[in-house]
Amino acid sequence: LSALEYLLQGRATVSRDRGLFLNMTRRLHPAVCRFISETFYEGRLVHDPSTARRYIEHGPGSRLPPAGIVFEPVVHRGNGRSSDEEVARIRQLVRELSEAAVVSEADTSSAPPESDASIRRRAIDPARDVLVVAPYNAQVRRLQAALPGLRVGTVDRFQGQEAPVVIVSMCASDAESSPRGLEFLLDPNRSNVALSRARCLAIVVASPYLADCAASSLGQMKLLNLFHRLVAVGGTSEDGRNPPPAHPVGLAGPPAERVRCRDCHRSFDVEAEAEIGAAYMNPPYNYEEAHRHTCLACWLSIDRTSSTADMSGTSAHEESPQ
Repeated sequence: LSALEYLLQGRATVSRDRGLFLNMTRRLHPAVCRFISETFYEGRLVHDPSTARRYIEHGPGSRLPPAGIVFEPVVHRGNGRSSDEEVARIRQLVRELSEAAVVSEADTSSAPPESDASIRRRAIDPARDVLVVAPYNAQVRRLQAALPGLRVGTVDRFQGQEAPVVIVSMCASDAESSPRGLEFLLDPNRSNVALSRARCLAIVVASPYLADCAASSLGQMKLLNLFHRLVAVGGTSEDGRNPPPAHPVGLAGPPAERVRCRDCHRSFDVEAEAEIGAAYMNPPYNYEEAHRHTCLACWLSIDRTSSTADMSGTSAHEESPQ
């Protein structure tokens, strides 16, 4: 047990009576900060107001938003450490970003805050303004060959770096194809570092079936929850959510008792969820008590410090500051 682990006591952030949490980011746009804060920092991370005036101004016809988290689904099969399909899509994204501009506050104190003189626009230079992150060296080499001059590497290489746009390639077609398992691919610390390099826009390119599997432990369930929250936040449907299908096309459908969590949009088996909850929790997870259509991972995030919170069904991440 490290000193930090002892201080954290299983929490994502240090408690106020044990240390100081630096809760202000001057890097992340509010749309990125919101996801990072609620997913990795218990809703305690807030953005400096100036970050809202930093965004990407896209060219005509672009589907990309000016800022935030984007999930870009690419269907492929049998890929583990690398994916040519994702490389091709990332090349398209970089080409599209090459026609965009970075908008930020001008370095001047004389112009009124809302005037045109206080805004600076410059064309995106992919070599300077785009980071491409992949979990495996095999995919890094493919991306470097396809994107000469761009900064491409694993999460470890980009610790402490940042860029207006970050593109993350997940490589694996599904959980079984991932060489080191979801525990490595969806590790919260690595996911946090990768996504939080983005000042304006973080794009995750991945198979929509990556996390379409049954969880065998509470830890795996939390990883699946993370991925499906990412998909829900970064989706492109009319209501802003685009959860992946419950099962890959052409394979046997899910059992009748399989439902989709109303909070994180993860598809889960009610009986399997109850079995895991019984093994890890006291008292055990109860689907009816969890207000129906709430998975175990989201049920665990409910604030249970008061009897009214128990009855409301409101998740802790829904109550986090925006």
